[in-house]
Amino acid sequence: MERFKFVLYRPLQMIPVLFGVSVITFILVQMIPGDPVRIMLGSRASAEVIAATRAQYGLDQPLLVQYFYFIVNLLQGEMGRSIIYRAPVLEVVGERVA
Repeated sequence: MERFKFVLYRPLQMIPVLFGVSVITFILVQMIPGDPVRIMLGSRASAEVIAATRAQYGLDQPLLVQYFYFIVNLLQGEMGRSIIYRAPVLEVVGERVA
Protein backbone atom coordinates (compact mmCIF):
# COMPACT_ATOMS: atom_id res chain seq x y z
CA MET A 1 0.00 0.00 0.00
CA GLU A 2 2.87 2.36 0.80
CA ARG A 3 4.39 1.76 -2.63
CA PHE A 4 1.06 2.56 -4.28
CA LYS A 5 0.93 5.93 -2.49
CA PHE A 6 4.47 6.69 -3.59
CA VAL A 7 3.73 5.80 -7.22
CA LEU A 8 0.55 7.87 -7.12
CA TYR A 9 1.85 10.97 -5.34
CA ARG A 10 5.25 11.32 -7.00
CA PRO A 11 3.82 12.30 -10.43
CA LEU A 12 1.35 14.62 -8.69
CA GLN A 13 4.26 16.35 -6.95
CA MET A 14 5.90 16.94 -10.32
CA ILE A 15 3.02 19.12 -11.54
CA PRO A 16 3.79 22.21 -9.41
CA VAL A 17 7.53 21.77 -10.04
CA LEU A 18 7.04 21.66 -13.82
CA PHE A 19 4.68 24.64 -13.62
CA GLY A 20 7.28 26.60 -11.65
CA VAL A 21 10.05 25.71 -14.09
CA SER A 22 7.89 26.76 -17.04
CA VAL A 23 7.04 30.11 -15.41
CA ILE A 24 10.69 30.81 -14.57
CA THR A 25 11.79 29.84 -18.09
CA PHE A 26 9.15 32.05 -19.69
CA ILE A 27 10.06 35.02 -17.48
CA LEU A 28 13.78 34.62 -18.16
CA VAL A 29 13.19 34.51 -21.91
CA GLN A 30 11.05 37.65 -21.67
CA MET A 31 13.83 39.44 -19.76
CA ILE A 32 16.46 38.87 -22.45
CA PRO A 33 17.47 42.30 -23.73
CA GLY A 34 16.71 43.19 -27.32
CA ASP A 35 13.74 42.72 -29.58
CA PRO A 36 13.68 39.22 -31.11
CA VAL A 37 11.77 40.49 -34.16
CA ARG A 38 14.36 43.18 -34.88
CA ILE A 39 17.15 40.64 -34.41
CA MET A 40 15.42 38.26 -36.80
CA LEU A 41 14.59 40.85 -39.48
CA GLY A 42 17.51 43.20 -39.13
CA SER A 43 17.62 46.94 -38.57
CA ARG A 44 16.41 47.83 -42.08
CA ALA A 45 12.99 46.18 -41.77
CA SER A 46 10.00 48.46 -42.16
CA ALA A 47 7.55 49.11 -39.33
CA GLU A 48 4.83 47.22 -41.23
CA VAL A 49 6.98 44.10 -41.60
CA ILE A 50 7.96 44.26 -37.93
CA ALA A 51 4.32 44.58 -36.85
CA ALA A 52 3.27 41.70 -39.13
CA THR A 53 6.05 39.47 -37.77
CA ARG A 54 5.12 40.31 -34.17
CA ALA A 55 1.52 39.36 -34.97
CA GLN A 56 2.65 36.16 -36.72
CA TYR A 57 4.60 35.02 -33.65
CA GLY A 58 2.00 36.31 -31.17
CA LEU A 59 4.41 38.81 -29.64
CA ASP A 60 1.76 41.51 -29.84
CA GLN A 61 -0.42 39.58 -27.37
CA PRO A 62 -0.48 40.17 -23.57
CA LEU A 63 2.07 38.15 -21.57
CA LEU A 64 -0.55 35.79 -20.13
CA VAL A 65 -1.76 34.91 -23.62
CA GLN A 66 1.84 34.40 -24.75
CA TYR A 67 2.45 32.13 -21.73
CA PHE A 68 -0.69 30.12 -22.52
CA TYR A 69 0.49 29.48 -26.08
CA PHE A 70 4.00 28.76 -24.77
CA ILE A 71 2.59 25.95 -22.59
CA VAL A 72 0.24 24.64 -25.29
CA ASN A 73 3.09 24.51 -27.82
CA LEU A 74 5.43 22.85 -25.30
CA LEU A 75 2.85 20.15 -24.59
CA GLN A 76 2.57 19.54 -28.34
CA GLY A 77 6.36 19.29 -28.71
CA GLU A 78 6.60 22.58 -30.60
CA MET A 79 9.40 24.71 -29.19
CA GLY A 80 9.42 27.34 -31.93
CA ARG A 81 12.09 28.26 -34.43
CA SER A 82 15.66 29.27 -33.70
CA ILE A 83 16.39 32.85 -34.70
CA ILE A 84 20.04 32.05 -35.38
CA TYR A 85 19.72 28.70 -37.19
CA ARG A 86 16.29 29.38 -38.74
CA ALA A 87 15.26 25.81 -37.93
CA PRO A 88 12.93 24.23 -35.36
CA VAL A 89 14.48 24.41 -31.88
CA LEU A 90 13.75 20.74 -31.22
CA GLU A 91 15.83 19.76 -34.27
CA VAL A 92 18.69 22.07 -33.30
CA VAL A 93 18.77 20.69 -29.74
CA GLY A 94 18.48 17.12 -31.04
CA GLU A 95 21.48 17.60 -33.32
CA ARG A 96 23.56 19.01 -30.47
CA VAL A 97 22.61 16.27 -28.01
CA ALA A 98 23.04 13.34 -30.41
